[in-house]
Amino acid sequence: MDRATLGSECNKYNNPRTCGLSEELGLSKVQAKEPSNVDLSDPRIKRAVSLDLGLARSFSVNSLEDINVPTLILAAGIDIGDLPQALESGYIARHMSLNSRQYKIYENATHFSFIQRCKAEAVAMLEEEVPGDGIICKDGLGASRGELHQLMLNDIVGFLNQ
Repeated sequence: MDRATLGSECNKYNNPRTCGLSEELGLSKVQAKEPSNVDLSDPRIKRAVSLDLGLARSFSVNSLEDINVPTLILAAGIDIGDLPQALESGYIARHMSLNSRQYKIYENATHFSFIQRCKAEAVAMLEEEVPGDGIICKDGLGASRGELHQLMLNDIVGFLNQ
C-alpha cells in the first residue's frame, strides 16, 4: 500500500467508495504494526490470481512493475458503484509487465460475481438488514453466477497448471 500513490490517484479520479475508504480502513496513516520492509515478496509464491481487486490504485507503479510472478488478473465488466475495472484491475494490468500477467474481463460479471452464490431468500434478507445490499447477489444479464464461476474456475485452473 502506497499512500502517496493512492492520494495522487484519488486527486485524479476521486471516488468516495474507493478514496473514502482510506480513512475508514486506517490507510491514511502509518499503523502500529505496519511492516517497514518494502520488499514483502515470498519465494514460495510461483503464481498469483487477482479477483476483481478493489483499492488497486493504492499500489505504486514501481511495485507493480517489479512483479515478476506470473499473475492472472480477472475483472468484472459491469461497473457497480462507479468502480470501473479500468481504474481497478485495469490499473494493475497497465502497470505490470506483459510477460508477467494475463488479463481477462468477464463482461457479464459484477464485482460481487466473484463471491459465493446467494441463496434464494438472500436478496430480501440483505435488503431488510441494509437497504441496497441486495446488490451483492446481482450479476449481469446473460450469465448466472454458477456459469460465471465455472468460467472463472476453468481460467484459473488453466493458468495455475501452465
